[in-house]
Amino acid sequence: MCIFLNAHFRVYFHLLFSMTDKQIDRLLSRIEWEHQDELNMVNQFNMDYFATEYLEDMYTRWYDRCERLRNFYKQSLQLMLLACACMIAGLVGLILDFPVLFTAFYIAFILMLGFSASMVHLNRHFGSIRQNEYIGDKIRAELRRRYDTMYI
Repeated sequence: MCIFLNAHFRVYFHLLFSMTDKQIDRLLSRIEWEHQDELNMVNQFNMDYFATEYLEDMYTRWYDRCERLRNFYKQSLQLMLLACACMIAGLVGLILDFPVLFTAFYIAFILMLGFSASMVHLNRHFGSIRQNEYIGDKIRAELRRRYDTMYI
């Protein structure tokens, strides 16, 4: 036990006295950036730490976030469908030897790059749909548990 405390004391002592102000500012800004998304805090902390009103607010924010996520997915799907239509038009242009329709292949390629960029942006800023649904289920279950214990 004493060795464990001594090892941690050395780490904290090193962090406190050997880091420069710039390193400390960088560390604090990284911590703030990582915890900027309050909905992801649900995965990191116990649900008992949050007040019921705060969980209700987080649930409404989660619902709004899921609506934006669904709209973004719909727009990305429409972009991919347009790319498929351009691909078919390019194939028709290739078969009929019509060079104007053949340029639709280039447009389809650009649209597919746009779709890929939108998916990267979506996963970077919102996370996956499965992760968002897990967060919502966790908040919903905790609110249901609190309401059930409140009225019993």
